[in-house]
Amino acid sequence: MVTRGFARASLYEPKNLYIDQMYVAERQARASDRGLWGQCPRFGAPLNTPEPPAPDPPTGGGRGAAVNDG
Repeated sequence: MVTRGFARASLYEPKNLYIDQMYVAERQARASDRGLWGQCPRFGAPLNTPEPPAPDPPTGGGRGAAVNDG
């Protein structure tokens, strides 16, 4: 699958006996636009890029906070 350009090389420890060959096969498939590398411009890219979380709104009680003596 990797050699033909329809899968990416992935390492799942401890099964790493052939990972170097898999990485070489992926680089060669990508360089020659084999399989999905040539047909799908986003193949291998994340499906979406998560946005960073928005900062928490400021809370009262710091310097300059209003005091209500009621």
